[in-house]
Amino acid sequence: MTIELPYIDPVDFANTLIGKHGFTSQEVWNARRIGVPDVTGAGSLLLFVRNDIHFFRGKWNLKNPTLFLSPDQVGKNGIIDLRISSDGIIDSAALKGYNQFQYDITQVDGMRLFIPEKYLPGDRKKIASALDHYCLNPAINELLKQLFSIDYEALGNSILVESKILEFLYLFFESVKKGEVMAYYAEITDHQLACLKMAKELIDQQIPTAISLKELSRRIGINECDLKSGFRKLFGLPVHQYVIKTRLEKAHHLIVTTDMPIQDICDQVGYTNRGHFAQLYLKVYGLTPLNDRQRRITTVSR
Repeated sequence: MTIELPYIDPVDFANTLIGKHGFTSQEVWNARRIGVPDVTGAGSLLLFVRNDIHFFRGKWNLKNPTLFLSPDQVGKNGIIDLRISSDGIIDSAALKGYNQFQYDITQVDGMRLFIPEKYLPGDRKKIASALDHYCLNPAINELLKQLFSIDYEALGNSILVESKILEFLYLFFESVKKGEVMAYYAEITDHQLACLKMAKELIDQQIPTAISLKELSRRIGINECDLKSGFRKLFGLPVHQYVIKTRLEKAHHLIVTTDMPIQDICDQVGYTNRGHFAQLYLKVYGLTPLNDRQRRITTVSR
């Protein structure tokens, strides 16, 4: 299936979804909620229009593979589009020089922002690189996690969603204006950036498996020194501490959301020594794994 509609103008975008494709519409607090019709799939988006800037936060799952096309010219009316997904994928047709807007929208969980170029003046390739680096900043990464964790469909939460998106934009505009992003990451080349992001993805995908720095360096294609210094600068932690953090976050999620035995959770996150695992868990969460599980059971039973 193909959905073709205006993309740059928020009013035309919404009206075409509603009038031509059967989407629903509801005014909520500070935004407009546009819902996917049941025959098409499930999900919705919140559309915010603020003077010359507009953006939406959306999450949906369509029943059939769906391609989005827009007749709008990329960069129409001097608008720069930004696409940021909850899984960390960042894209922009205007900044990366695409000829048209064309995306697979079968499953989406992210936000789309439309910014007049006056707020992002300068070489677009440099701005695109700055955006990639900016989103890897530990503080900004945490901000994005907070934003995407908000139940945006809950009554009143649209205000919180808007505030987080505006905070994200304000900090990005300021960092570009002051040159802070590129200055901080000046020693990291685009090649190294791609390699370091690959290193993070490998760690995230292989939580139970211990990957040595030597092996990680070999697999991503940069030396150990650049791996260690670059990883810490990008993600705010040394590789070893990031591995521990990632393992414990997954363990915590399993402990408080499932009935999986603690020993099985230890195995699943890569710890063979349950006592060592319990010590690390206590240091981070203030409770042992067993006590954390019991607290969850007590809370649910009340």
